Amino acid sequence: MSVAVFVNPRAGGGRAAEIWSDLVDHEPRLAAAEILLVDDLEAAITRLDDLDAGVERLIVVGGDGSAHLAVNRLRRAARTAVALGLVPAGTGSDLART
Repeated sequence: MSVAVFVNPRAGGGRAAEIWSDLVDHEPRLAAAEILLVDDLEAAITRLDDLDAGVERLIVVGGDGSAHLAVNRLRRAARTAVALGLVPAGTGSDLART
């Protein structure tokens, strides 16, 4: 199963980058995932739009804005079969909290 991880290292005042580092340390299989580590909006859009067609799972490490961006880029590309995982690392993380 192909996995991609979208990390917004600026989310949560930099907390997302720290959480990502801890995740990789504790789960080495994540190192084999397609990693999208970008903090620029245009670069994030490009990377999400260029996701490998075989990706079946997308893990978002960030906040509400990161999750919103990922979902909308997948939806725009009609990638409805991609499962989405959220690692809340934003300032508010309202989506994860609710």
